[in-house]
Amino acid sequence: FNLGHASQRGSTYGDRSGIMGGSVFEDESEKTLRCYNAAKNWQLGWFEEDSINLDLVSNDWEGRLLGTVNFQASNSFMDSGKSFTNHNLFTHRQGNANKNVLLKIAESYYVQFNYAAGVNSGSQEFINRVTVVKQIDDGDYSWIQAALREKEAYTIDIFDYGSITVEVVEINTNNFNDAYADVRVYNGNRAKCIETCCSEVNCGDDSSISTDKNSYTPGDEIKVSFTNNSPKVYDWIWIIDGADVDQFGQITKDWYNGALWLFTCGSDNCEGTPNSGELSFDSSNLESGVYVAYYLWIDRHNVEVASSPFTVVGDGNTISPTEAPVPQFDLAMETSKVSYSDNENIDISFTNPLPTNYDWVGIYSAEETVQKYAIISDNWQLSKFACGTQDCEDDVDEGVVTFPSANLDAGIYRAYLLFGDAYSVLTRSEEFTVGTVSSLPSYLPSSLPSSLPSSLPSSLPSS
Repeated sequence: FNLGHASQRGSTYGDRSGIMGGSVFEDESEKTLRCYNAAKNWQLGWFEEDSINLDLVSNDWEGRLLGTVNFQASNSFMDSGKSFTNHNLFTHRQGNANKNVLLKIAESYYVQFNYAAGVNSGSQEFINRVTVVKQIDDGDYSWIQAALREKEAYTIDIFDYGSITVEVVEINTNNFNDAYADVRVYNGNRAKCIETCCSEVNCGDDSSISTDKNSYTPGDEIKVSFTNNSPKVYDWIWIIDGADVDQFGQITKDWYNGALWLFTCGSDNCEGTPNSGELSFDSSNLESGVYVAYYLWIDRHNVEVASSPFTVVGDGNTISPTEAPVPQFDLAMETSKVSYSDNENIDISFTNPLPTNYDWVGIYSAEETVQKYAIISDNWQLSKFACGTQDCEDDVDEGVVTFPSANLDAGIYRAYLLFGDAYSVLTRSEEFTVGTVSSLPSYLPSSLPSSLPSSLPSSLPSS
């Protein structure tokens, strides 16, 4: 099928929402029931009649996305998740024209509602989220960019063009036939809630989690209540301090022996799938601090919903519950100087909030232009992967890449940060010079004025 890996930061098989990510070690179980992510679905063309190419979004778009499993008017062949005999599985359009499956934006971004039910019930990540995936060409690796909950938004920065925002207005999973995500796509950044600002608390989802109090002393019973319309076997609750949730809704802290947790069915070895419940936890072994109760999917670290922070206090101390801010930084690139001799190091620093394993830095002539969809030619002068060499495969969110100026002819150049071993521009530096050049960089005046303006005095004061 010429499908590349489905990747997530740091792992080329890391996007396990679909079958092109990491596999499972079972032949037949719900875990094997996975479809494809948005980029792969678009490439396969199975939902062509239910797909919209928004290009650069000349007009705002607002509409409804269905999952790949419930886009038909009739779902009788999918209720059990076992029968696949209906030949119209990927071709029959649902009656309402405002119900779509896939969106394509700016030639390389793909959007879908990852509804984890039916033949996609084994999706391992980004369950019931609107996902944004980037893939440059057919056969390339895809890279997950965002997994959005209700009320969240993600802004795509398209170099030299501007920004396009994908905003999730509503997600509803109350009923298989009617499960949907309402989405808005528009130029600029008008959403009140961007990226992961809702990941720490309940924010309008069908699921919820809460504790019976906001402060406990060691030895108190902590009662955690939860609801979830789409429970899975091995969903679990984890009470934890000092955890960060990344931009994909995943806890970045490793599980440890002695962690305070239970499966949602009430023990550490059950397999039930309750839609709601109340679990009790013993706080005796918790140190004083600020904690959060997380509802996590299928024995993994993917957050469905999180409680408000609560405290455990002892010895008469008090701690105010606070939410740690989510660190954010922008794409940026700059050189250490604006002018270099013909025999010194050119240090190029950059930041990239969403790196891939194959991002790279290229030095181009300043005359090179960036084309539509932020694509540049292959006429680079020097290049290295962002991790610093020509053969490394590490994802780097900030760093410095060094090039010798001796390998460049005298001239004017720019440094570019490019996406995923492709010619897709993320950002670039200002112009800089190497050696002695006959003209100045374009952002400096090409010549000085030949005479002073007539409104100025013709001579300076004598004292």
